[in-house]
Amino acid sequence: MKREADFYFLELMLESAKSYRDKKAYPVISELKDLLYGLYLKYIQIKEQLDQVVYKYDRLKNSNQILAEQKQELISENAVLREEKEDFWRLKRAVGEERSEYLIQNERSWEIDEGNRRKVNKRSYDRDAR
Repeated sequence: MKREADFYFLELMLESAKSYRDKKAYPVISELKDLLYGLYLKYIQIKEQLDQVVYKYDRLKNSNQILAEQKQELISENAVLREEKEDFWRLKRAVGEERSEYLIQNERSWEIDEGNRRKVNKRSYDRDAR
């Protein structure tokens, strides 16, 4: 072992600085440079992916917040509509089934007729304006 170490040391001593630089230092430095460049490119790629994920996350978070607000509005509206439905059934019991159906059909017909009248009036007004 001692003999091998002496031989290695002797070999190093005999090797010129230029030869050492060309054969050992430059290849190691070149490999390190290539490795660092590859790592840097991978870092850039991962950073871009992370930025995209963060952007998508923020958009989804905002969307989720909007949906949560809409859900609350719908829950409130649903509660109001349930109460109105209960009031409708109370009124229907009080007035009677047949009478309430007659009133509902009358009101629907009136709404349809009123809507048709508005369309006709709007069309004739539009024609007169030309």
